Amino acid sequence: SIQKLWWIGGILFIAGCLFAGCKKSVAYSDIPEVHFQKLEIKDTLDDLGISKTCILYFSFIDGNGDLGARNEGSRSRLYTYWFQKLQDGSYERYHFVDDDLTQYEIPYGEAMNKDEAYNKVLRGKARAVISMPQNVAGMDTVYLEFYIADRAANKSNLEQTSNFSILKDTVLLAK
Repeated sequence: SIQKLWWIGGILFIAGCLFAGCKKSVAYSDIPEVHFQKLEIKDTLDDLGISKTCILYFSFIDGNGDLGARNEGSRSRLYTYWFQKLQDGSYERYHFVDDDLTQYEIPYGEAMNKDEAYNKVLRGKARAVISMPQNVAGMDTVYLEFYIADRAANKSNLEQTSNFSILKDTVLLAK
């Protein structure tokens, strides 16, 4: 009878360990999701002198893991939009002369090889050095919106930073 209790206790203990070790599978959408983490604007020195550099940090998750441009025909991009504060207090989108300054290819890496994987969810953190508006005369307060698109052209949610100054060194953190 004591031996029987040991067996039952042992079986319950092992079953408890097995269930505790099992993780619930969480289903994520095939549409990517981004979350703003941090933005840094700082002075940098290059061949032309001192210029401003903007670095955007964000996290992402994609349920089917099809991020990253794999070849010439596939596109996976980060899209950015700058909004400048006008004298009346409203905001207007800043238009770059070259639209390529608002689009950044997301490079493909081995960690993104999810085509044959059982768990295709791809999540991580990214950092992008992005172009800043050049005509900053009278332009101080701005904010930035961004989203990503995967290889299937699924667009993520649109994320937005808080207002900040592009004329000063800035570290802007997510709320």
